[in-house]
Amino acid sequence: AKKTLPSRTGVGDELACEGAPVATWEELREGLKGLGNLVLVAQIKRSYARKFSKLLSETTFGHTSLLNLLRDERLVDVCECRQRKFDWQHVMVLVGSDVNEEELIPVDRNPG
Repeated sequence: AKKTLPSRTGVGDELACEGAPVATWEELREGLKGLGNLVLVAQIKRSYARKFSKLLSETTFGHTSLLNLLRDERLVDVCECRQRKFDWQHVMVLVGSDVNEEELIPVDRNPG
């Protein structure tokens, strides 16, 4: 079945997602590693669906927001969340990746 992901412009992208959403922590971890060294949090679901033909849902993993999912302690060795200084957008940075740290601000792993 085709799923439509909404976009900021209100126009959805048709994606052939045949059934199963991302269901395990290992699948999530491996998929995040495959998205790139630095990805806007706002684009992660769309990028994941395009690259792997799977739907990523934070509620599957017990979280109410994607940002909180990415800050989960079970992903501490995979990714970190940061904010870009020039536009304050949240980004996911893979652990150990070569990014310009001067342009990024750490985001607390424990929301609250």
